[in-house]
Amino acid sequence: MKKYVILALMIIGLMIINGCAHNQVIEADKEMVKNCMFIGITSDTFNNPSEGRKFALDQAAKKGATHVILKITPEGKKRPGKYLVNTKFYKCSESNNSSPQ
Repeated sequence: MKKYVILALMIIGLMIINGCAHNQVIEADKEMVKNCMFIGITSDTFNNPSEGRKFALDQAAKKGATHVILKITPEGKKRPGKYLVNTKFYKCSESNNSSPQ
């Protein structure tokens, strides 16, 4: 029984750590990433901006990005109630001095 409790706690701990991975990614602007390595782009449509932001930050963390540039725009008449989320992923080293001061 004790083994199962420990196993369950380990699984819960891993789920919490995985859920917090996007917190390590910084939303940036062009100036902040000018000396960083570009990783890639993603674009998708979501029902609300916060859902899109969370997905983008999670994807960035999975790809090893440290910074993202997010552009969230409502799709308007074309698809009411939908938001287009465009994300550019970057990997910055600490020596890039890309964080705000």
